[in-house]
Amino acid sequence: MTTATLTRTRAQRRDLGALTGVLYVLFFVASLVIAGALGPSGTVTPYSSDAEVQAYRLKDPARLEDLFRILGLMQGLSALALLAFVPCLAAFVRRHGSDARAGVVRSLATVAGALLLLSASTSWFWPRSAPRRSRPRIGPSRTCPSSPVPDRPSQALA
Repeated sequence: MTTATLTRTRAQRRDLGALTGVLYVLFFVASLVIAGALGPSGTVTPYSSDAEVQAYRLKDPARLEDLFRILGLMQGLSALALLAFVPCLAAFVRRHGSDARAGVVRSLATVAGALLLLSASTSWFWPRSAPRRSRPRIGPSRTCPSSPVPDRPSQALA
């Protein structure tokens, strides 16, 4: 390989690294914009009561579940872009700082990307509004006439 080819390859990698950083930010911001645009009217904050959160989730559960999946996809793409941006970021810190700082940046950015990907993946694997399955009954069956355990709480009071 010639020197011109190596220089061009390094420049292409640097451009790709910068592009992954931009994609990280774009996907993350897009997920926030989509949540505001497609989400049910009204907002729920960490300070909202349980009743407000439940009312928000019950407005349109199917649409909200689809929205969670779209947001999870956008956040997942953002996490993958962040993980691809880590080497570029570490190289920048190594050039302008020390190897120790670059190692810390690489470790922290990798952990941040992995946690973001884990958080985003919950919307892919855990359905939000799936109907609860009935639990199997533990204990005596209803057909057993000599059962000392009442079948219903109301029978215990009688």
